Amino acid sequence: MKILFQRLSTIQKMDSQKMSLFRRPRLKQLIVIPLLLICLGMFLYFSWFDTSILNLLLPVPEIVGTLPQADFTLHGPNPHSDSLAPLLNVTVTNTWQISNTVTFYGRVAPLEDTPDFTIVTLPDTQHYTCGALCGSDEANFLQQTAWIVNHCDSHNIVFVTHVGDVVEFGSLREREWECAERAMHSLETYTSPAMPDGIPYGISPGNHDQRFGSKLYEQYFGYERFEGRAYYGGHYADNNQNSYQLFSVGALDFIVVHLGYDPHPDQDVLDWADELLTTYADRKAIVVTHSALGWAEPGFYSWQGQAILDTLDHHPNFSMLINGHYSGEGYRVVPREGHPLVTMRAEYAWRPAQEGGWMRLLRFLPRENRIEVKTYSPILGRFERDADSEFSFPYNLQPDDYTLIGQVSGVTPGEIASMVWEGLESGVTYDWYVEITTAWGTVPSPVWQVTIGE
Repeated sequence: MKILFQRLSTIQKMDSQKMSLFRRPRLKQLIVIPLLLICLGMFLYFSWFDTSILNLLLPVPEIVGTLPQADFTLHGPNPHSDSLAPLLNVTVTNTWQISNTVTFYGRVAPLEDTPDFTIVTLPDTQHYTCGALCGSDEANFLQQTAWIVNHCDSHNIVFVTHVGDVVEFGSLREREWECAERAMHSLETYTSPAMPDGIPYGISPGNHDQRFGSKLYEQYFGYERFEGRAYYGGHYADNNQNSYQLFSVGALDFIVVHLGYDPHPDQDVLDWADELLTTYADRKAIVVTHSALGWAEPGFYSWQGQAILDTLDHHPNFSMLINGHYSGEGYRVVPREGHPLVTMRAEYAWRPAQEGGWMRLLRFLPRENRIEVKTYSPILGRFERDADSEFSFPYNLQPDDYTLIGQVSGVTPGEIASMVWEGLESGVTYDWYVEITTAWGTVPSPVWQVTIGE
């Protein structure tokens, strides 16, 4: 019995010693400090980084990751027709092997066609402006905008959009903004009769631009910088976090809405954008924001990206959403009645400096009703050729002066769809094209011409 009490006493002393260890200041620190660091990390993540990664755990709408493609074969008429009521014949071949509705549109050909043109997308430049501190080089950003200026005429560059994260350390390090100022100012130095205010551009400030407040962003790229420029439409509230630009190419009019980074989307801002697309319903609308389409395949949408879609998707003129933020490339298509909505992501900030300078060239081809997307680096002097970097998709680039000729339903792939175009005049040249309507939305053909009589 005595031995048992001695053992129990020994165990109690050992337990007491163990408990006393946790009362020692050093061990308290070893436990408390990591907990504080974890809490701080969570705060920074939810404050500075996109909370949209949680969308991976939430239901995502049924959205496909590839764009529907179709081949259109013209069977007549030839470019010249003696008939005042020519028979239009076209075959549609697509990969779905289902019947389509084919709609024919026509107009009197204008004296001048809308030329091919280019919109340049500048992905996150944060490491370039950060320079050596981030293991990169300021010259990369400067070479990007210099290339744009030098090729503005040859590529008919009509607009430049920056998807945000212009800098790395927000309002903490002014040197980065000075670099951004030198780079973007070069766009303003280019002038022509069509661009008296320089190459039109806009910026969607990113989370890194907003770090430690947006004071320096507003100082360098506030609305005061753009007021008086013909292409600058305006801004929301008393800052330039959200803005819009207007430009035209030939018979095509565009509005580009730049929405600043906001992981908890402000409905008032979204309502403002909604009103803009209503006011400018006659313009093709492109929305640019920092965070929208994310990683994975075919890509989830951030909370802000999904909020933009939920608010603006009902506008038929809203047909393209562009963002950066998430490293790498991707695109996704929202099927809907009317034209599909194309969303694209490109971000190359984490590539080594010597492999940097990548930017997106969106080449608009009105006669083909198509957009070609290419990825180019002026630092390397070459294109990136993989499937996510170089692709094309149908996009209706016709103005609203076409009239409906007629519609044929139940056309199977490979079958000729025919339509008589009546009431034409001799000696006049006409443009015409077709659209097929499927569950994906409408897909346009190239534009063809026919001259009547002479």
